[in-house]
Formats: sequence, C-alpha cells, structure tokens
Amino acid sequence: MDRNIILAGLAGAALVLGGCGGDKSASNDTKVEKVSKKKSDKVVEVYITQLNAIADAVEAVYDEKSAEKAAKIIAKASNEMNSFTEEIENMSDMQRGLMFARRAQDFVEPQQNIAL
Repeated sequence: MDRNIILAGLAGAALVLGGCGGDKSASNDTKVEKVSKKKSDKVVEVYITQLNAIADAVEAVYDEKSAEKAAKIIAKASNEMNSFTEEIENMSDMQRGLMFARRAQDFVEPQQNIAL
C-alpha cells in the first residue's frame, strides 16, 4: 500500500513537470534559439540521475520505515529536477523536445522501474 502511495505521488510529480512552460507566446514557439549542448546535456543528465534515484528508492520500499526513507529521497530528487524548471520553461517546445529526445532511451528503464 505504501508503494502505491509513492507511485501515485510520482505520477503526480510527472504530471506537474510535464505541464511546465505551458503558456508560450507565438514568437517563442516559432523562434528556435540555440541552446548550448553542454547545458542541455547537464539538464538531461540530472533528470536521468534523479529518475534512477527515485526508481531505486521505490524498489527499496518494504515497510513504513523504508517508505519514509524513500519519501525523503524522492523529495530531494524532485527538488534537484525542479532546480532546472526556469531554464526549461524558457526554452521553446522544439528545444525541449530535442533536448530530451537525444537521450530518450535512457529514460525508459527508470520509468519502467518506477511503474512496476
């Protein structure tokens, strides 16, 4: 049951992060600015690292005490991912898509581990 609560929280966090940057002006959507590959690689690397930390935390839940420990790890990971929210919101939809598409396969395993 604790695992289901954590999974529900993760699903909610994913929805919140997925909704970032919703109100974009038309000029920002059509204008493709260069985003440094180094900067975008750092953002993606942080997301992948934190998704793996969340997946490991969820897998380690077996009782209330381990669920509390996992909740702390998940909160820390969420804060780390949120630290890039402003940078991501300032990117165009195309920039965000390209940034994450380059490493899309790296997101699959942690997401599957979280879902199971």
